[in-house]
Amino acid sequence: MALPATFDPTVPSGTEDISLGDDRIRAVTLAIVDAFGIPAATAVANAIMNVTAAGLKNVVLQDAASDPVAAGQLQRNGSLLKFHSGAGGVVTLATAAAPGGSIALAGTLRAPGTNGQYTTSSPTYTDVDITNLKATVNVPAGAKFILVWGVATLTCPANTIGDAVDHVSVLAAGTRVAQTGFISTGVFGGVNVFNDVTLFGVVANPPSGSRTIAMQFRGQTSGPPFPVTIQDKPVQWIEGGAVGTGGQYNLAQLMYVVTT
Repeated sequence: MALPATFDPTVPSGTEDISLGDDRIRAVTLAIVDAFGIPAATAVANAIMNVTAAGLKNVVLQDAASDPVAAGQLQRNGSLLKFHSGAGGVVTLATAAAPGGSIALAGTLRAPGTNGQYTTSSPTYTDVDITNLKATVNVPAGAKFILVWGVATLTCPANTIGDAVDHVSVLAAGTRVAQTGFISTGVFGGVNVFNDVTLFGVVANPPSGSRTIAMQFRGQTSGPPFPVTIQDKPVQWIEGGAVGTGGQYNLAQLMYVVTT
């Protein structure tokens, strides 16, 4: 027998010759094998589904390690549940990750005090402050993102940087993000003019284990080795041809969040 198979509770009739009993048993077994796709003459080790008095509890899907190939098929591929929608192809219905994710760890790094400064003439990126603006974190396996935010006040004392590339960024788990461009306005009225910058970056699927997150900066990358300075100074502005100074201080800060 092959599909289609008919399951008829009126067959066999009560008047059928009893000698046909073994044929009927084999026919029913074959119909079940064909209809449910059960391998013949194979010891099935696990239940296909679980049923309670209230009804169907769950269906057990073994890992096919591949996507479904025919329209209407529902199949498990590793940690993914796949469905073949026909013309729309294979779609993923569910993954092993919990919806929405969660925060594994977070922190805020901040430069100490006021009126401090960090200066570099290096044309390549270097840490701003290995004590206060750099952290070592333990990224869990399966982490989805490292999110970073930062603020800093930059200046190029007595010079103008014209290489038009980023001069401050964040190095997170080996990936450089949040690069911020900077061209100094030099000195006005004998006072350094400051530029406030905001950093934001995302590292997707970061490597697990012990990783560092650090604010970094660099000087001019071509031409004279003009330095870049990150300062914690009073806010300054130009108004009416003069430089004004306020009482607010901009401390360099770096915040991070690791999600799973």
